[in-house]
Amino acid sequence: MTEPKRHHFVPRFYLRRFADEDDRVFVRSRNGRSFVTSTGNVMVRSGLYRIPSQLRTAEATLSKYEESAHRALERIGRGGFPSVGTEERPVLALFVALQFARHFDYLTAFELRYDIEEIAGSLPASLTMMRQYLSELYGFEPRDHEVQAAADFINGYFNMWPNETIEDIQEFRIQTMFEMALNTIAPMLEDMSWSLEVSKQPHLITSDRPAVLWHPSADQDYYQGIGIADAQEIWFVLDPFRMLVLRHSGAEKTRRVGPERVEFVNAHVARHCTRDIVAGQSAKAQLGTVCLASRRPTVRFGRGEIHDQYGVATGEEVIHVWRPIRDVPDDITDPYQP
Repeated sequence: MTEPKRHHFVPRFYLRRFADEDDRVFVRSRNGRSFVTSTGNVMVRSGLYRIPSQLRTAEATLSKYEESAHRALERIGRGGFPSVGTEERPVLALFVALQFARHFDYLTAFELRYDIEEIAGSLPASLTMMRQYLSELYGFEPRDHEVQAAADFINGYFNMWPNETIEDIQEFRIQTMFEMALNTIAPMLEDMSWSLEVSKQPHLITSDRPAVLWHPSADQDYYQGIGIADAQEIWFVLDPFRMLVLRHSGAEKTRRVGPERVEFVNAHVARHCTRDIVAGQSAKAQLGTVCLASRRPTVRFGRGEIHDQYGVATGEEVIHVWRPIRDVPDDITDPYQP
């Protein structure tokens, strides 16, 4: 059996919901490029889901879930709503959960140790080397505490598993992806309050991070990030007309939204993306007008004291790794001041 060599980390059937009759989409990247291409060439990476020890790909498993999700999205497009108790509800909860768990950044984060080892030549990594690596990754000079936390994280990982191979990492990351989506993220999403926002004009865009966390800007962004549990809203643009919105409370309903809401959503989708934003022909103008910085939201490091459930310091420290939900504008040189 021949295994596919190129794998979508955003499903192709989903991208086709934005494509024209020739299966093409408009793409804009953080590197300044804008182009039109087939959905087969967007958001793919060679061998991303290969599991060498089992000689199969996770994409074969993902396709089973995607078939169900495709049918659910088609029913919503015909006027359905994923209410509690409907067949669509758990199917779409798992589909969105998988987009969180299978994202390119999440999967490649497991290989961070090997990126640093390749640059340094060997591990453990020095503070000088780690500062150089983070400077290139961020596009600005990291603070001393972050350099130390990153070095402790990478070197601690190496000390625990010094003989781990890249193949071990690849197998573990796929196993973790499915377990996290099925057992943790999907149940959380299914229990939230769901709304469907519908635009009169097909002007919504999507990105290479289609599962979007949104929260008002806050100091929390600068030292610990925002996750599913504390995001005010979770967005998933279903097509150029519709967006699924999940909140922790509130009525479940379908509501019409105007161009101001669409503009607001598109702006954050762009800031939230890793590299590419995508639109159909009808939203080409919107794709070109949103602000897209050259620097993407990327992994950050920190450390701090552990407190127990009563807020009492335990005397121990923890290394914290997170990813901001917004990019860093190009005109800002030190975005994470405490």
